[in-house]
Amino acid sequence: MVNKVYIFDSHPVQYKAPVYQAMARMAPGTFEVIYATDASVRSGHVDREFGQAVAWDTPLLQGYDFRILNTEHGVPLSGPRSLTGRGVWSLMRRDKPKAVLLTQAYYRFDHAAYLSALCLRVPILIRQETQDAMQAGTRGRLKAAARHLAYRAMYAPVKHAFSFGHLNREHLRRHGFSDRQLSTAHFSVVDAVSHMSTAEKQRRREALRARLGLAPDTVVIGFFGKLIDIKNPGLIMDAVAQMPRAAQQKLHLMWVGAGRLQSSLAAQALRLQTSSGTASTFCGFVNQSGLPDYYLACDVVVLPSRREAWGLVINEALHAGCAVVMSDTVGCKYEFGHWDRARVFPEGSAASLAHALASVMDLPRDFDWATEGMNAYTTEAAAQAMVKVMREFVHAT
Repeated sequence: MVNKVYIFDSHPVQYKAPVYQAMARMAPGTFEVIYATDASVRSGHVDREFGQAVAWDTPLLQGYDFRILNTEHGVPLSGPRSLTGRGVWSLMRRDKPKAVLLTQAYYRFDHAAYLSALCLRVPILIRQETQDAMQAGTRGRLKAAARHLAYRAMYAPVKHAFSFGHLNREHLRRHGFSDRQLSTAHFSVVDAVSHMSTAEKQRRREALRARLGLAPDTVVIGFFGKLIDIKNPGLIMDAVAQMPRAAQQKLHLMWVGAGRLQSSLAAQALRLQTSSGTASTFCGFVNQSGLPDYYLACDVVVLPSRREAWGLVINEALHAGCAVVMSDTVGCKYEFGHWDRARVFPEGSAASLAHALASVMDLPRDFDWATEGMNAYTTEAAAQAMVKVMREFVHAT
């Protein structure tokens, strides 16, 4: 028997790896991550939604114990069958870890880990992104009932669950978990500016804005992410088009990301600039190490998504002290929507988004207004919550 917890995860991800690294610093030797594939960190890996090859410039396979089973079938990460359960049973039967932590239930790889743990009577923990709010209105009664029963059955053997936010916690409660079986390990990102002084943040802000040719008093509204339909980025320009002329002339739109909508958004931006004077800068894909300067250069970050399980760009924006505006279908509205410089608007409403932007665009820039509140949303806080529970299983007789 291996005296550690095995974490089964599909592939290295830029917001999960830092949590594993923090956990390893706190409790070395307590766990090992079992990846199905390392496709996401291979040279030339193409992210289909970004529409280009993406090579993360932060280390995703350093600072913690891991192994890669290479279970790809066809194109990895393209569907449930693209990651098989090959090698999972033999690994589990040979090592029989003290517990397993499952991070999703989508690929055959995940199902193999779940069933192997059941057969071998290895305790199961979960930290999954599932919730009930998204697309709930599109499910018929029979489909909703079948879904509910399926989750109740799947969760019945699970010993403990880590919730990443309000919606996820409500889902877990609704499907059989008691409060004593739950602990919170929020979705988090590395606070990439916490080590900077206020003076350095200001210097970086001014340097990037100068490089973009922006006047010091220009209000920069930023969109960060994939330029795809579900993110609904064009709504920002629809909203600006409805704002008073005086407000429009103060604004500059910054688009940090890439995707298939880029050409149509560029055309829309040109029309907006002609009609209102509000210009746009399309910055393209910016890697992790370069993102902090772009957030520092912004005044307001907008996430107008049609559906978003959480919305990690809001975390990043708050760490940098930006005001944030999000649609009411962004999951983290329950955590952040009531904060002083945060606004929530009805999804798809350009008029409501325009009103929300007007209410925050003239606030003086404050890099630290959200710092105290964000202490609960750091990678260290998530890691600490997970390590606390995993130690109980590792040290159990």
